Amino acid sequence: MVTPPNVAVKTVDAGDLERRFVAATNNPKERIAIVQELAGVPPAAALTTLNRLYPLERREDVKMEMLSAVGDLDHETNRDNQLALCLKALAPDQPSRVRYVAVHVLSDLGDARAQALLVGLKSDPD
Repeated sequence: MVTPPNVAVKTVDAGDLERRFVAATNNPKERIAIVQELAGVPPAAALTTLNRLYPLERREDVKMEMLSAVGDLDHETNRDNQLALCLKALAPDQPSRVRYVAVHVLSDLGDARAQALLVGLKSDPD
């Protein structure tokens, strides 16, 4: 689809979204909305931003939304950033539901490294 020349195209800036996310400390709905807005950012920038923001997040629902976004931003050139975020989510101190979503994201990546991580999780009680 071609945008008519007289219609402005709104661009989304990952840095602006990151600043808004940090500022919305006590507003999980706003944080989830911001994570969803990252879909409008080039995948590499969105995944880099998600990797920076994930350790700051304490709420399980927001973390799960971040992981869902990782799957939506799927592309071979971003695989390292996707794996990095999933690794953070698989840490033993993470909520079991977050870890569960990370396993599903990994299984959908179709990457040998992701498969190796999944095999390594076979003995995990969660």
